[in-house]
Amino acid sequence: MRYSIISQKNTRDILFRCLILLCAAGFALLFAHIGCPAILIPFLFFFAPILVLAVAAVTMSRKYKTSLPYIISHLIRQEILLLLHAATLIYDPASVKKPCFEPETKLNPKDYVRIETFFEKETLPKNFALKEIRNEKIIRSGFDFSYQPYGEPSLELLRKEYKLDDVVETAKSEFEAMVLLRNWARSQFKRADYQPSMKDFNALEILKKNIRNPNNAPYQSHQYRPCNFFPLFYCQILLCMGYQSRLVRITRTARLIQNTPSGPFYQEFHGMTEVWSNQFKKWILMDPDLNLHYEKNGIPMNMLEIHNERYEKSPSDMKVIRGIHTAGDCNADEKTDADSMIQYHSYIEIPDMRNDWATNFYFRGHPKRSDRASLCWLDELMPPIFCLRPTSSHTDDFYWTLNQTEVKVKKTSDIHSALALAFETFTPNFKWFEIKQDDLPETVSADAVFEWRLHPGKNRLEVRSVNQYGICGISSRIEIWKE
Repeated sequence: MRYSIISQKNTRDILFRCLILLCAAGFALLFAHIGCPAILIPFLFFFAPILVLAVAAVTMSRKYKTSLPYIISHLIRQEILLLLHAATLIYDPASVKKPCFEPETKLNPKDYVRIETFFEKETLPKNFALKEIRNEKIIRSGFDFSYQPYGEPSLELLRKEYKLDDVVETAKSEFEAMVLLRNWARSQFKRADYQPSMKDFNALEILKKNIRNPNNAPYQSHQYRPCNFFPLFYCQILLCMGYQSRLVRITRTARLIQNTPSGPFYQEFHGMTEVWSNQFKKWILMDPDLNLHYEKNGIPMNMLEIHNERYEKSPSDMKVIRGIHTAGDCNADEKTDADSMIQYHSYIEIPDMRNDWATNFYFRGHPKRSDRASLCWLDELMPPIFCLRPTSSHTDDFYWTLNQTEVKVKKTSDIHSALALAFETFTPNFKWFEIKQDDLPETVSADAVFEWRLHPGKNRLEVRSVNQYGICGISSRIEIWKE
């Protein structure tokens, strides 16, 4: 796992504070040298940091063309958040429930290598032939994401009471099921049916209240914007069905409109959802507010892929695919220009690095519920934007992978007797592995180790993770021939 961005961010924070303290110490020594009364020296340690912060605020204000009061308020905000973060390291009042991601078996990673690496280093005997290896590779982010644990009663009721299994009954694929759920979510409310903001979002509670806006009253500040509400709503619908989802956000320009409790609000801000697809082995962008997604060459796209379309020399062949819903507004017959949507994806971010809103509750300012729990994409080709939140320009930090199984082999394995395998996975709400050998019936195991005895003829092994909802992950497959 890489921690380069986190280390860079922490180092920058530490160096900045060290600089302030060094300046304060320098002033103190200077005044002590020229005979300044000792009683004034402690004051220098107080005023020197303020002076340095003031200079930094003025510099940032000019660089980012942002008002000085806004810069100062956010510098103070970040200092307060850092103090709260430090306080939670000492005592955290939040009672957190976390899902299982992998088998409980603890293995020494130094003892194992990927199976293809094993065969590259191992000279196969003449009576063995490696026919096929399709071994998944897990990509991990350098930033933490908090996942919704299995067994949340409100999500189970949401699935049961609103018969969501019937919604996806006709789906011929995983992706089609996700689109059907998006159509259903968008059909429940019109955009003008503004829902009141909640401390902790709960889709079941919103559906039961069934708040409507028949007189088209204007949006008010205590309500969700449609492009914030529908992504949250759709996220929890996906989660209750066993699919992993997350909130994402885009903005076309860097011009700040106002500061809100949830962070800065920029011109043409728009919230959406990304869902992990085992079928396509990637995160896929869904817009539940406008009820659409994007495809290129028949493959659904994610937020970063759309952002990168701006750098293509030829006109983009990206297509906008609209869904069909029954809410009575913004339907499939409305056309959306792909090129203009590419420009909307100028600045992209994950505004909330968690989807466990139904189970885990944090006070405002907690590291899991603050600016620190977000991730902004850093693109050097775009005009700079004032941002004190975590940033990254590494694709892996934004687009980690889920539900894969890596097959590894113990370095000391003897191919003549048996291969000592280890299965590694990162599957939120992991339940077990499904293992299929040759033409034998599938077996299940929650253990990470497996002994594979090779017999004469074709030896075929296929393994995949399964989560608590019964959703099967992405398979790895190996085939070896033994004379």
